[in-house]
Amino acid sequence: MFGTSKLVGNTAWGRWLEPRKSLVSLLIFALLVRVVWMLAVDSQPVTDFDWYFERAKGIADGVGYSHDGQRTAYWPVGYPAALSLVFKVFGSSVLAGKILSTILVMVSLALAWDICRSLFKDKRVADWTLAVLTVHPAFVAYSGLLASEPLYTALTLAGTTFLLQSGTKSFKFVAVSGLFFGLATLTRPIAAGLPLLTLLSLKLPGTKAERPWRDIVLQTVFAYVALGCVVLPWTVRNYHVFGKPVFVSTNGGDNLWIGNNPQATGKYINPYTLSLELRGLSETDRDSMATKSATDYIKSHPMKTLRLWPAKIVNTYLVGSDAPYWAFQKTKGHLEIPGKGDDKALFLAFRAYSNAVPWILSFGFLFAVFAGLRKRELPLIGIASIAYTGVVAVVFFGNPRFAFAVVPYLVMHSMQGLVWLVDRFRTEEPSLLGGEAGEIDFEHRTRL
Repeated sequence: MFGTSKLVGNTAWGRWLEPRKSLVSLLIFALLVRVVWMLAVDSQPVTDFDWYFERAKGIADGVGYSHDGQRTAYWPVGYPAALSLVFKVFGSSVLAGKILSTILVMVSLALAWDICRSLFKDKRVADWTLAVLTVHPAFVAYSGLLASEPLYTALTLAGTTFLLQSGTKSFKFVAVSGLFFGLATLTRPIAAGLPLLTLLSLKLPGTKAERPWRDIVLQTVFAYVALGCVVLPWTVRNYHVFGKPVFVSTNGGDNLWIGNNPQATGKYINPYTLSLELRGLSETDRDSMATKSATDYIKSHPMKTLRLWPAKIVNTYLVGSDAPYWAFQKTKGHLEIPGKGDDKALFLAFRAYSNAVPWILSFGFLFAVFAGLRKRELPLIGIASIAYTGVVAVVFFGNPRFAFAVVPYLVMHSMQGLVWLVDRFRTEEPSLLGGEAGEIDFEHRTRL
């Protein structure tokens, strides 16, 4: 008597699925795009990507997080540890790592859609954001790379999702959020600042937050207790290994020195090519020496340091050549000039596309921010995360990989600006049904 679709629509599953049909459809398309990409471009891990692969293989084989027989903490343990779990089950292979990256990117897309829906209250913004991320060059290329960025992005978006769902009284969601941010901190230590930043963003003027300061303070405490429960065991491990406190990793000094030295350009430079001799030192001694050299340089050359800030920001947000460069590395463990073989045309086309997208999104983001300030409709969580990433870049050095995790926020705000433009043009045009300008009924605009 009733159609199957009507029966499904009346079930709990149907009620859950109905507003998410676009999400499911776009995720299916996103998966197809990534399968086609990986069939066409056989990316292989090099430099730190290959380092992650070998460390994950070592953990899966039972030798622990070590390098050349010595226990290490040079790069954060989060991604190699996650990759090792996959290797433990499916065997150590590049393909297994690519499958993990693809899953993490897909999870990030779904979480970005959900966050966007919560922040902007407009299903069009969420759907358009997901559509852009589906074909965003970095989010396509990194699906086939053994990089920490997809894991870090998925974890930070998950932490933000639970904070947004926590409301004013539900502290269990805050604790879960803290656990995700703790895992993100083990993947990239700068995540330790995100719970506080996110909660403050819910209270700043213009956010229309309902949370009183008392709840903000208590939720911050809950989040950091949970974060500490995740990070503390690794910090204790590092103390036993190195005989001194090491929060997560020992490469902070290198990163600071890369961006603050006489040869600094605002982008990544191999630290071994710099004048500071780092070879032969223990990890902690190298970290201390690089940190001291960088801070001494900053103190003695403050103006030179400041003049590099614009280049660091540009290299983080406006350079798109990073994704094609890593994606078209075809020999595991051997860094080479990409696009030299029969894939040159594809490489050049993808590089051109990758270089154009950051400029378009940045322009859209700035337009949306200015328009949002005038309209007083400006969710600040994404803007705070983007600004925080910019601060990290100017302190250390510029790199598109730093901005990978905030690309969803850049897209969200750009799509909000596009929605405002579409609505403005539509309401200024005479109705096709004969009504006056501004009297069009937009029933198709699904508000959530």
